[in-house]
Amino acid sequence: MSELDLGYLNSLTDGDTELTQELVEIFKAQIPEYVQNLEDAIKSQNTEMLGRIVHKAKSSVLIFGLQDLADKLNDIEVDISQNPNAPFKEAYKQILPFFKTETKSALKQLQELGY
Repeated sequence: MSELDLGYLNSLTDGDTELTQELVEIFKAQIPEYVQNLEDAIKSQNTEMLGRIVHKAKSSVLIFGLQDLADKLNDIEVDISQNPNAPFKEAYKQILPFFKTETKSALKQLQELGY
């Protein structure tokens, strides 16, 4: 599990604790939505939908320094963009448990930090 790195978040908010808290709340609200959308895309084997979801989720996780997760999301996004008409790959299914594990850990770490 990755360690949160709030350096980028802090640079974005320039130390504004209210803005930081707002971005944390947005992130916390997005996680269940991303999980549901990933589950739906994988269940329906919808490559186009999966590409959109991983693109959007990648930006969110990068703000919180989850580089390993962002890299895996990016790998899927690049693969899909380079092969838009290719059939759904079984390997894409591996992102869901990794996403769940990494974001669960991130949410726990945010809570421990008082967010």
